[in-house]
Amino acid sequence: MFHHSFEHVPDPETSLRQALKCLAPGGKILIRMPTPSSHAFETYQSAWVQLDAPRHLVVLSRPGLDSLCERVGANVVSVDDDSTGFQFWGSEQYLRGIPLMDGQSVMVAPDGSPFSKAQLQGWEKQALGLNRQGRGDQAAWVIAPAKNADIATGV
Repeated sequence: MFHHSFEHVPDPETSLRQALKCLAPGGKILIRMPTPSSHAFETYQSAWVQLDAPRHLVVLSRPGLDSLCERVGANVVSVDDDSTGFQFWGSEQYLRGIPLMDGQSVMVAPDGSPFSKAQLQGWEKQALGLNRQGRGDQAAWVIAPAKNADIATGV
């Protein structure tokens, strides 16, 4: 399982190959991570909170993860978007120059943030709608070895 860690590895291809080698027969890999294939990235671009440079080394698009899986001999079995209102309030804070751990941040002091409860609730509702459309800014991918794939070489 890569639970919000895959975006932190310096070589995703090597990491995914190694994980595939460790699977028991019938095993699968779960990768939960942000993706720029989202409404939030299209809206906020460089202010999108999930870019999180320099901590996030690689932020893969949906087609990018599909391509990576193909290169290593794996398939995406399913994708479940699970984004939250964080994609909005975090990005809006960045636009206002408010770091995530600032005293005005929703993360630190929700009641002292520049956003009303109604705004925060609206963003949560919007996130749920985007998740249903496959347009959330983070998701959980279930990945399995492709049939007849040679995991060691990726062929």
